[in-house]
Amino acid sequence: MIKGSKLNDIYYKILKNLPNQDDFDKLEESFYKAQREGDQNAMNSILADREAIIDNIKNYFLENIRANCNNPIGAILTMQALQFIDIEEFEEIIDLLNQNLSDHPYTIGLSNYLESVKQQQELYEMMMAEQTGFEIGEEAPTFILPDINGKNVDLKSFRGKYVLIDFWASWCRPCREENPNLVNAYNRFGGKQFEIISISVDKSIEDWKKAVEKDGLKWTQLIDEDGDVADEYDVKSIPNTWLLDKEGKILKTDLRGEELINTLSELILK
Repeated sequence: MIKGSKLNDIYYKILKNLPNQDDFDKLEESFYKAQREGDQNAMNSILADREAIIDNIKNYFLENIRANCNNPIGAILTMQALQFIDIEEFEEIIDLLNQNLSDHPYTIGLSNYLESVKQQQELYEMMMAEQTGFEIGEEAPTFILPDINGKNVDLKSFRGKYVLIDFWASWCRPCREENPNLVNAYNRFGGKQFEIISISVDKSIEDWKKAVEKDGLKWTQLIDEDGDVADEYDVKSIPNTWLLDKEGKILKTDLRGEELINTLSELILK
């Protein structure tokens, strides 16, 4: 606990003024309602609102953590902010806390937790590299596949942009649930620097086209009817995503939701 009435007052004032405290649950309820009703526009709007709320909360936490990095409030707020901050921000906070509170139990606990998170991330990346047979930094396999109008599209034509390759199918529920996040990412970042290439493994072209239209997928849509490209990428489950750099090399795999948004923000808005 925080000792001292002054620190207590500061801490509880910070919590009292935390923005958007009651909005998350309401947005979750609204999203699932829109999803049940198949209201794509409402889902996209809710995701955008949720992202704005997350940014507000994260920035509020970071501002107050930095202002209190010389006392235990900074460490306690960090514990409460872990779900909103990324690993780079977490590392920055630990550096600040170690400058002022290196011997404090909270700082020690957070430092140990950061190391655990980093180890898990490294293990996951190694596991994904072993699973796919590809390593981060390796050039992704090239391919040519037909788009939704039957025109052949070459992956190499996207050089000069960050590219997210997304393997999915109309019958895949997790894929369909992830599509609003892709719509959000494309609306925010799609253009000169970023493109999405969705590759369907559907056997039914009709079902594929209906799903593309219903989910409002405006980016490049390709179909891999024989599964040759999916096999080359060693895709064993979907959704399955690959983020490529501007030279066609693998940056990250299996990016979804907020992690995708955060990664693209770091690459494109830096």
